[in-house]
Amino acid sequence: MSFLKRIRGVDMRSRVQLLLTCFALVGCLSTVPEVQLDNGPDDGGGLEAGTPDASAGDAGGHDAGVPDAGVPDAGAPRCSATNPCAAIGYKFEQSPDCGTFCYYDEPHNIAVNGAGQEQNPANFNQYALGQLVDGVRGNPDWTVNGGNGPGYAWVGWLYRDATVVFQFAETREFSAVTVGLNNHGTGAVYAPSEIGVELGDDGVTFGAPWTFRRADSTLPPVAIGTRGDVRLPVPGATGKFVRVTVVYSAAWSMVDEFGFE
Repeated sequence: MSFLKRIRGVDMRSRVQLLLTCFALVGCLSTVPEVQLDNGPDDGGGLEAGTPDASAGDAGGHDAGVPDAGVPDAGAPRCSATNPCAAIGYKFEQSPDCGTFCYYDEPHNIAVNGAGQEQNPANFNQYALGQLVDGVRGNPDWTVNGGNGPGYAWVGWLYRDATVVFQFAETREFSAVTVGLNNHGTGAVYAPSEIGVELGDDGVTFGAPWTFRRADSTLPPVAIGTRGDVRLPVPGATGKFVRVTVVYSAAWSMVDEFGFE
């Protein structure tokens, strides 16, 4: 029996719908079963039973669980020029030291101890802002008085590693950490041999460190007699707290600025 005979008696609208459906199916004309189609009232254009849903995914659709390329990541916001990663405070795990001069973070001391306490390093392990994020770089010659006293811009530690923990307002995704280092050489002030970067969400526990060493050239060099900003890549690292440890190489380690991107 021909297909046209099979749909005899069906109203014109239903015939058109059936023909369009069949032409979209391979081998339709030879395989349509003999069925008695209901010639009742129009049901509003709904799909007949057994008709494939046009919204169903085909071989070219997205796999389950694969995000659409146009949908932004719902994770931590990335540091960027329009959404910078600015620390809301930091603390020291070791108090800065004195030598010929005291290499304290005076603004941090005032913030945690009160007015007039710039030379009081007590409460160094409390979160506050200070000169390590003020955008001011020190003179490579740490003995130079830039107006606030010799060595004012530098924070230093003698014969020990130093760790600074930075806090941010929310969990962020970082691509790099920048550290300002002194490698002047005078008075045994040299760039560190190693810097470690760790990230965490509570300021207590941290993930595995990103380690940068002079020995394997992962820590960028700073020319002798100068200061320099070394950029340490940590692509995709996320956290609300960033812990940076400076490992001394000679006697003094001095830092003047940190940056995050």
